Amino acid sequence: MTEKKVENVAPKTTAKEKTDGKLVAAVRIRGSMQTRFDVEDTLKQLHLNRKNNCSVLMASPTLKGMLQKAKDYITWGEIDAETLEMLLEKKGEGAEGKKLNEALSGSEHKTIALAAKSIADGKANLKKLGLKSLFRLQPPKGGFKGGIKHDYPKGALGKREKKDITALITKMIY
Repeated sequence: MTEKKVENVAPKTTAKEKTDGKLVAAVRIRGSMQTRFDVEDTLKQLHLNRKNNCSVLMASPTLKGMLQKAKDYITWGEIDAETLEMLLEKKGEGAEGKKLNEALSGSEHKTIALAAKSIADGKANLKKLGLKSLFRLQPPKGGFKGGIKHDYPKGALGKREKKDITALITKMIY
């Protein structure tokens, strides 16, 4: 009898995943009442512990799976450098209780606009610049369109287009 040699055709996974180079903003819409443990754990990993919190992250396959798992509690979409700059100006915080300008003064990016452009291009990230990736927002001015229990576009939950997530974040910053 001849032995058949079976080759491993599955690709090897690496510790560092490839990113798409896109920024994704995730906003928590619903609270934590009657949330399953695994979904609540996923929300904590996304740094979305409370309602109306926004987290800016780099797109990756793992992030896509986490967003899909928490889709009944959050909304998300791709953002650009202008939206990130607006978030940093209005709601940005430095790590360890520092103010935003103090945190940026130690880096090569002296202004918020330069930092936002660099982050959007994938050359830097919020943590390396000494900034928090969490933004505490207010409820949207005028409320959520269609309520918080239905998927987008009829409700507020799920994936949004770039212009729609930008409009929501703008309504929540005021």
